[in-house]
Amino acid sequence: MTFPKEEKLCKKKAFAYLFEHGSSIRVGVLSCLYTQSIPEGLSGTPISIAFSVPKRKFKLAVLRNRLKRRMKEAYRLHRRILLDQVTGADQQVLMIFVYQAREELSYPSIEKAIIKALRKMAQEIQPNSPENPVP
Repeated sequence: MTFPKEEKLCKKKAFAYLFEHGSSIRVGVLSCLYTQSIPEGLSGTPISIAFSVPKRKFKLAVLRNRLKRRMKEAYRLHRRILLDQVTGADQQVLMIFVYQAREELSYPSIEKAIIKALRKMAQEIQPNSPENPVP
């Protein structure tokens, strides 16, 4: 399974909505900002995701890109954890993973954090109900 281009979060309005209405969780070396109730038109897929590594902590683009590749690969391999829950609940999710550690970590430790974050979010995804309608 590949990481399709359609799942990449890249619209300015989607990022603005995510940062304004998103919930945050911290798992290991990663911080994840996500929102599950989004207006129509911001995303065409059940999950839209972005990955970020701060330039302030990693000056070299080579290191930032390597860490983003590791996060993308871990997500690609384990996205079924969240995707099944989202499609079952007929929801759409916007999310961004932000790398928080000050040093470059190995792929297995990043993968472990991604899996934990996806499981945590899958537990929090609830089906649409009258209590939480889509705005």
